[in-house]
Amino acid sequence: MIDVPCGDANWIFDSFETDTLPMYVGFDIVNDVIKVNKQRFAHHNNKQFHFWDAVNCVLPKFRNETSGIKQWFDLVHMRDVIQHMSPELGVKFFCNVFRVGPRVLITTSYEQTGGSTNITEGDWYPNNLLHEPFSFPKADCTPTHPNIENDVTCVYNLTEDWVREFLSSSC
Repeated sequence: MIDVPCGDANWIFDSFETDTLPMYVGFDIVNDVIKVNKQRFAHHNNKQFHFWDAVNCVLPKFRNETSGIKQWFDLVHMRDVIQHMSPELGVKFFCNVFRVGPRVLITTSYEQTGGSTNITEGDWYPNNLLHEPFSFPKADCTPTHPNIENDVTCVYNLTEDWVREFLSSSC
């Protein structure tokens, strides 16, 4: 599993499943966050944290400890990130994720809102992945922060045709 951006990784304390994964890799663009996470999770054998700019770089492969073969990750977790990027950078981010062929994406969206908005990097807007420029299909979604904001966490099957269409039309 890749978590990009991983931020402070506090959400994984709520997830037994994350502790049982063969490998969890958290990526972020803030070196201080990576440093703290490495210290906090040093006692976890299955967790790694690294600097990575997913807007400008395709996600990396990992070496499977059993086979020794480098392979892509199956699951990409992207929570609370796209709404802090301009729509153009958000598309680039998804292009770099989709290019490596993960099977599942877990990400946040705001289905109750309109389309995308141009913002200053680091600001926030309620992105709706169902609208342009993303145009994702309807997915299985659940409220992320039901008592705080209107966002949902959605699970997407990235083996479906819409991903190839997104790559050919947007990337």
